[in-house]
Amino acid sequence: MAPTQDQTAFSTPSEPKGYRIFIIGAGVLGLSLLRHISSTAASGEVTAYDSNEKGAACDDSHKIVRTQYTSALRTEIAREADRRWTTDPILKPYYNRIGRIEITNDVDKLDAIDTHMPRRERLTLGSVKDRLNSSEPSYGERRCLQFIANILQKADNPDIQCIWNKDNAVIDWKPCMDDVRGSLEAQIREAKIEKLVVDGKGRISALQLPDKRMIKIDEADKVILTVGAWGENLLRESNISSPQKGFRAVGVFTFYLRLEKHHRDYLKDLPALSFQDKAINCEFLPPVSEQGLAKIGLTLPFRNKQNVPEDVGESDLMYFALLKALDWARKYYDGLGGAEIVYKGAHWDGVTEDQTPLISWHPEYGNLGLAWGASFTRAKDFPIIGRTIYEILFQGHQAGEYGWNSEPIGDKIQHNQPHLLTSDYFETLDKEAAKNKDVQELKRQGAPYYL
Repeated sequence: MAPTQDQTAFSTPSEPKGYRIFIIGAGVLGLSLLRHISSTAASGEVTAYDSNEKGAACDDSHKIVRTQYTSALRTEIAREADRRWTTDPILKPYYNRIGRIEITNDVDKLDAIDTHMPRRERLTLGSVKDRLNSSEPSYGERRCLQFIANILQKADNPDIQCIWNKDNAVIDWKPCMDDVRGSLEAQIREAKIEKLVVDGKGRISALQLPDKRMIKIDEADKVILTVGAWGENLLRESNISSPQKGFRAVGVFTFYLRLEKHHRDYLKDLPALSFQDKAINCEFLPPVSEQGLAKIGLTLPFRNKQNVPEDVGESDLMYFALLKALDWARKYYDGLGGAEIVYKGAHWDGVTEDQTPLISWHPEYGNLGLAWGASFTRAKDFPIIGRTIYEILFQGHQAGEYGWNSEPIGDKIQHNQPHLLTSDYFETLDKEAAKNKDVQELKRQGAPYYL
């Protein structure tokens, strides 16, 4: 259910008990914070402003929930979030524990995970074939083992490792978030905040809308900025300093496939797949609802010099990514021939140097809090991340690694997807893609695109 366009929301409502909280952004962090405050009656009036920015990382079809991390702390947080997914009455219908096959050449990561978790079996083509020949697996398990054997045989790479994470899950993300928004509809307003107005006394005094109207912020009110990849740009437009914690807007590519009945029959019982080697970093998430789409996510990350998201939907780099995704899916999913790509696009998020979110009050503006840099890596924490934000900003809990000027700490804590920390600029990658003859041929052919 979409947020309501309520013009009266832009005038100053009557003062409730305590202070009002204005959340700018209704993605992973903003929506989770709104939900936590609303469910605990933690303060007076709270309202979230959702600009529905195209390309936001939270605007996705599927999200993976996993609990295997190189950090014991991150693993503990992920386990709590996983438990909440399975017990929350609104969230649990969208949680699907279908498992995930993990193909990777990052042996150091697997070794680090094994230091604080029970060691997971690393499958080889030989061990999979032995299991198929010597045991009597169920039909579903046999299908998965055959699929794994097919991947390992086609990959033909002695350096890759294979793990079957049977406890991993996939969230039917879009309908889940629509349901959450529907439950909070009265507190969500559809509006873009173009500028934060400061009063010269170290506080935010108003929020400026595109038509120059103002939402007045009273003395005791709090403003929490949760707009992810758009955050630094909004601060810049407002002449407010950015966090010392390193931040960059990063885009990755996503493709959705429409499936026929025989495609769905082929995918039945198969887990999600994460695949990483020197040539490609890709994931395939099967549909988890009867009419849902399948998703191919290609992590070919890029940034731009403006450090703000832009539409790259018809760029040469987009078609280069589409070409790689098609080739990869055709190689490993031979039962999906003829499935149509019905969406191609980029999703953007704000990524910090150590991939932990920033959760902090701004040191120069006492009523401005920031919480961003999490949709790519923390969507799985949706059931609990709002509580964490509230505890740090409103209950005095130590920010620790979430702090304003915390130093990048790499693999020691939560640096779980280092490939997102790209230094590659979109402009450079796009120029290289433009030289590719196959890319130009794909563009010339035009849609529709099929596996």
